[in-house]
Amino acid sequence: MKATRVILSFAAFSLLVAPVHGQQQQGPSPSITAVPAISISERPAPGNLLSARREYTLGPGDAVELKVLGEPQMDGVYEVDGDGNLSLPFIEQPVVAQCRTVKALRKEVMTELAEFLRTPQVYMRVKEKGSRPAAVVYGAVRSPAKFEMHRPAKLLELLSSSGGVTEQHNGTIQITHTLPQFCPDEEPQVATEAAAT
Repeated sequence: MKATRVILSFAAFSLLVAPVHGQQQQGPSPSITAVPAISISERPAPGNLLSARREYTLGPGDAVELKVLGEPQMDGVYEVDGDGNLSLPFIEQPVVAQCRTVKALRKEVMTELAEFLRTPQVYMRVKEKGSRPAAVVYGAVRSPAKFEMHRPAKLLELLSSSGGVTEQHNGTIQITHTLPQFCPDEEPQVATEAAAT
């Protein structure tokens, strides 16, 4: 029993220290080829790696479809601006959308519209997810891939989705963040989950 636990711990540790970027190899460098994007939000977590799914939070670059029953002049697709706000017709001030779910945003829009409409019926959904940068996993993995990051994901989940590490790995991983995290409460959770794995 104890030996099994030690072996499983060692296997998990070796996956965490496997290289995904910047490994040193002898011989010719592997060529980087374009790989199809895979959406993390649509792929089930292998082995239930994520403890809980959270609703998608909006950010700059996301597009939201809005429909108001009986008010076709308000219907349309609206993009969250660079400051994280959503400008909607008939609402004087932009509505803060960054780090909020569509459900919370819809509730606020209904409250704002109630000032001049009687019991507004509002339909809202994410039309386009454009606020999260893609994660690219390449190097000593079996299937290099580009992942659209619509939710927080563990490093182990990305490695697993890339087919795991190859025999050429040298035990290092390089992680590069190109954009700052715009919802501060997401990153510590992801880091904690990755460290706990």
